[in-house]
Amino acid sequence: MTRCRSRVFAFALLLALEVVLYHQLHVPEDARNMADRWCVTFVLAFSVLGLQKLKSRLRTIFDSPAGAPVSRRYISFHLCTLAIFLAAASTPVARMFPAEDWLLLDGIWFGAGACSLFLVGIAFFPRDFWRYLFLGTRSLWIYSAVTASVALALEPAIWKVWTYSPAAFAVDVTFWLVARILQPVVSVVSADWSHHIIGSDRFAVEIAGPCSGWEGLGLVAIFTILSLWLSRREYRFPAALTLIPVAMVLTFALNAVRIAALILIGDRGFPAVAIGGFHSQAGWIAFSGVALGVCLVAPRVRWLRAAQPKIQPQSHPKLTNPVVPFLLPFAAMLAAGMVSLAATSRFEGLYPLRFIAALAALWYCRRQYPPIRRWRPGWFPVLAGAIVFVAWIAFDQSSHADNGIAAGLAGMPAPTRIAWLSLRTLAAISTVPLAEELAFRGYLLRRFISPQFDSVAFKRWSYLAVIASSLVFGLLHGDRWIVATIAGVIYAVAMIRRGNLWDAFAAHAVTNAMLAAWVLSGSRWYYW
Repeated sequence: MTRCRSRVFAFALLLALEVVLYHQLHVPEDARNMADRWCVTFVLAFSVLGLQKLKSRLRTIFDSPAGAPVSRRYISFHLCTLAIFLAAASTPVARMFPAEDWLLLDGIWFGAGACSLFLVGIAFFPRDFWRYLFLGTRSLWIYSAVTASVALALEPAIWKVWTYSPAAFAVDVTFWLVARILQPVVSVVSADWSHHIIGSDRFAVEIAGPCSGWEGLGLVAIFTILSLWLSRREYRFPAALTLIPVAMVLTFALNAVRIAALILIGDRGFPAVAIGGFHSQAGWIAFSGVALGVCLVAPRVRWLRAAQPKIQPQSHPKLTNPVVPFLLPFAAMLAAGMVSLAATSRFEGLYPLRFIAALAALWYCRRQYPPIRRWRPGWFPVLAGAIVFVAWIAFDQSSHADNGIAAGLAGMPAPTRIAWLSLRTLAAISTVPLAEELAFRGYLLRRFISPQFDSVAFKRWSYLAVIASSLVFGLLHGDRWIVATIAGVIYAVAMIRRGNLWDAFAAHAVTNAMLAAWVLSGSRWYYW
């Protein structure tokens, strides 16, 4: 079962990477965009309509052995057709074809894409696999195709209603709420209902569609639905469904509070902080608070909680969640980063909050980590860290935008500047690599191998676990995601080589120490 499940995950991961590559290269032609949307709608309809049928068949498939190995020949054919598919979607090839021949180009694009999907499917799974999967889903293909076609035909009218009517209503309600919040605390409230401009005589903002909280409603609704589904055995339905509107209403109200707080910060003489850090981070802080409430508070509400068998506490030892020590330092560091960014304009003067939060979480969980006293440093982590540093500098393709550190440090007194740089460097070589290695190598890599990740030895690995955990690690590094993904693989190798998580931490710390020296020696603040 584990081999088959790993093959399915590897198959899905390969397709996801190729989809990302395609969307970075494709020309946004109408016909191809329609094909994209039709395929996505078809997959969603197929998954939803056939959930019950697919559940039993997928369970049987996962319980069966993986079968024949992945076919390298079909993978080669798949890569060839994928190259034709991507070439047909590229701008240089599109310019070679006159407008009257674009129908031929679209035919080549569609045919190569269909062949590519077919070849990768039979490369990973034999024909018997697909035959068994399709036995009970014959009519489902027709229903899903009709659903996707109807949805695509009705899309213009649906999109118009979705874009304008609810967003306009959300703007009006948000504007009204902000005005009511400001009235008791601002002496003069300037409110222009026609243009949705509100504030004081010293600072005002316009509440546009993106600021109405409409996107936050969708985000928190999706999160709450997924949370309920993943924890469905812990809740009592249909009572638990009330969490969805409650979370949405709370998110909408917090968005109005966010805008009112932004206006108050600007009115008190800090417009740069209001428009800079607070404007972008306060929304994520509010969403994180609602998400934590859904995950931590809701399961404790008796009215929502499903009946659980009574357990005698005397006969069962106290259990601890094995996930907490591996994810808490990273989560604390992220939460502190949101707060510090929200309280600054461009220069993150409160960066030491990240160091303090991560250090506090590490100290709190210190007894649950592998004993470091048994670890002996070796040459490989130092070499691995140095290789990552060289790659990070050599393959740097970022825009080197000014992050405000130079100006921020210049405006500090000398003792404060030295303290900030010291704590920033100390965090880079201690808490940051510790928190990230615990989260990505200590937890996520092993979680891809087994749900009971704490029983997986640090020396155990699979291609899926290493690549997937490294890719997630890389995506969190923004426009440096490619070299960060490579770094994640190297850190994973450092851990697996001797089966010790501290080797990965040592390699990561070496990279960050060398990078800090590189930054400080030449004032290359864009690397921070």
